[in-house]
Amino acid sequence: MLALLTVLQLVTKLIHRYSRLGTVCVKCILSCLGYEFDESVILHSEMCALNVLQNSLTHQTLEGCVELIVALCKQYDKDVTFPMKDELVYFVYGKYRHLIVKLKKCHIFPESSIHMDFVLGFSILLACFILNEQIHKIGLLDFVINLLGIVKKEDIRKASFVLYDLI
Repeated sequence: MLALLTVLQLVTKLIHRYSRLGTVCVKCILSCLGYEFDESVILHSEMCALNVLQNSLTHQTLEGCVELIVALCKQYDKDVTFPMKDELVYFVYGKYRHLIVKLKKCHIFPESSIHMDFVLGFSILLACFILNEQIHKIGLLDFVINLLGIVKKEDIRKASFVLYDLI
């Protein structure tokens, strides 16, 4: 049941920008059905489903990862905004090969393409905070990084400074 709801949750987050099936909603549905899961278990299940579906997600994978991270951030801070997010995503698409070469020089070797997309997604959002002088919001991004536990903070910091250097 958790796997089915997780895939449904993932699909709504990737397709629908405004009406999403959030983690809290999934937790409520599961508890109504008699299943009790912690939010971290649901998020972990979502990451597993995302890894399974990575071959289906073509060019929108980076955008999907960014939207997923934004959705997670908005669950904990409704007022958080990421100005210039879309512009930075398209910038990364344009400079992707050059960016990957620079990241490898910084010893960032992703385990998979989805792992690299999450590193770049977090880096894009961190760069948004830096460019818009919202340094006080970086703690929220650190919280979500720890919550997901699939990427290292050091890799994200390095990647965001490489990205910031290219801008």
